[in-house]
Amino acid sequence: MTPEVVRLAVVAPPMRSYRRCEHCEGVFVVPSEHLSAADEAAFYNLHENSSSDSRYRNYLSPVLEMAWKAIATNSEARGAGARALYFGSGPLEPDEESVVCEFFRERGFVADAYDPYFRPAALESAGYDVIVACEVVEHFREPASEFEKLTSLVRGGGLLVIQTEFFPGLEKFDSWYYRRDPTHVVFYAPKTFDVLAARFGFVVSEMQDGKRVVLRKACQGF
Repeated sequence: MTPEVVRLAVVAPPMRSYRRCEHCEGVFVVPSEHLSAADEAAFYNLHENSSSDSRYRNYLSPVLEMAWKAIATNSEARGAGARALYFGSGPLEPDEESVVCEFFRERGFVADAYDPYFRPAALESAGYDVIVACEVVEHFREPASEFEKLTSLVRGGGLLVIQTEFFPGLEKFDSWYYRRDPTHVVFYAPKTFDVLAARFGFVVSEMQDGKRVVLRKACQGF
């Protein structure tokens, strides 16, 4: 049975067309109103992701601390040869180290940075013990296929650590600053992550501050 999708009206800009899934409580912008790939990449180029920027480091600190705490209590996601992936690194200079990769390499991990626009490297299937996706999943044009990709990249027992602002509820959505970003096309409620976890073989192990979640992949297949 197909989940019911309802229109979510807004009266304040941006006047995009939003839909809400009654099953998972996620909200999305209709695909016809997404930015073009060129316009999206140009907008991302305005971001400041430099490892030399102390504000950016401070911004990443909570999600990295959450990831490391989860790793410390999960023997499946650490050990010799452990691998970490920063999924959606954003713009970086060709020879620049990402803050996230730097964090994990200092702790003995092999770490890679990936971004479909700026670091489109080939990725190892089922090769990563921890994947950090910070302010990334709200950009997914096709969330199901993107989460399927992420699932294929995490080995059994590994972790997917996500930061994104959770849907604030119907009464606050109209004035919510987060939806004003033209590249934000999908918004997740806590229940959305429960549904995604069940579908892709994860367990929700922690949620924090209405913006961060840790998913642990089952050790066996799904």
